[in-house]
Amino acid sequence: MSDKYDEHELVDPASRYDIESPEYIDRKERTWRKVIQQPHQPSRSRRLVLVVAVAVLAIGGIAAGYELTRPVTNPSTVECYGQPHVLSRAVVAPLNGTAVATCRAVWRSGELGSRGGVPLVPCVNAAGTALVFPSRDRDLCAQLGFAKLSTVVGNETQRLAELSRRLSSQGGACISPADARRFAAAELRALGLSSWGVRDQSPFTSTKPCATYYLDTGDHVVELVPRIRP
Repeated sequence: MSDKYDEHELVDPASRYDIESPEYIDRKERTWRKVIQQPHQPSRSRRLVLVVAVAVLAIGGIAAGYELTRPVTNPSTVECYGQPHVLSRAVVAPLNGTAVATCRAVWRSGELGSRGGVPLVPCVNAAGTALVFPSRDRDLCAQLGFAKLSTVVGNETQRLAELSRRLSSQGGACISPADARRFAAAELRALGLSSWGVRDQSPFTSTKPCATYYLDTGDHVVELVPRIRP
């Protein structure tokens, strides 16, 4: 009612004076009824604040929505970072066990300096690769635009992680392409990964006669990658 009264005062400033003629009283009443019947419109600044508030809530909803968990679907490697941001130095290591355990071993080796006692936060990017950062901030993954690494891992993901571990166990020796094919095929059968196959990534040569492995999770293929003798 105060806003209506203020508007009435602006429309009819003479109402503050003692003018009691019948014509004036009739005009005043008609003006008052006209003002009362008009819907109250918020000011432009008030509408602007409302729009900004809605935009902020929408952005907050997007950020909160991304605070989800996701399993690792690319279990061949894990990216271990030296600082809690993606522009810091990183070591890409073969996934051995959990992502945190793998990166903790990298930290112990001294490859990323010394940050003893700092918790490691595991995240997962859109490609399904694990990324681990040193931080005490539990919301770090969402702040960086990643999902949290899910502690509930699907059966196939567990088998792929085990396959990666078994293949990487041969990393120190020079394995011929024929032996690598047989070994990879046998491990796929043993782990029940019937939809997976084995193929050469590129031709083997005299300068690169040894085979190493790469898991192509998109095509469900273990690729044999030529390399030089270790």
